[in-house]
Amino acid sequence: MSDHDDFAFEPVPGLPGHLPKGEQMLWQGRPDTWALAREAFLLRWAVGYLLLIAAIRFIVALADAPVAYALAVSIPYAILGVVTGGILLLMAWAQARATVYTITTERVTMRIGAALSVTFNL
Repeated sequence: MSDHDDFAFEPVPGLPGHLPKGEQMLWQGRPDTWALAREAFLLRWAVGYLLLIAAIRFIVALADAPVAYALAVSIPYAILGVVTGGILLLMAWAQARATVYTITTERVTMRIGAALSVTFNL
């Protein structure tokens, strides 16, 4: 890994410039990866949906075939659910790492975006 910092152009991390005279930073933080994955990326819903499909495939196949065949038919869907969960967690981690929220005495600043960074001053 290199020591290169993509946000080295920021004089204050998370802010587009130095704070004006009289303005003070009150709080600065990042979103939690697990909370972002659960709430924004709907991790539980996506993984649960694919695991439900795997369970349904298992039950339907079990009605007509032995257990080994029912497992063979449902395992790809379970694997797909786990892979989907991993991808969503990776996306949430990247987004949480690239996001910085800053509250000052005069404004709220949000730097968001893992691929294309944007700073909002409210």
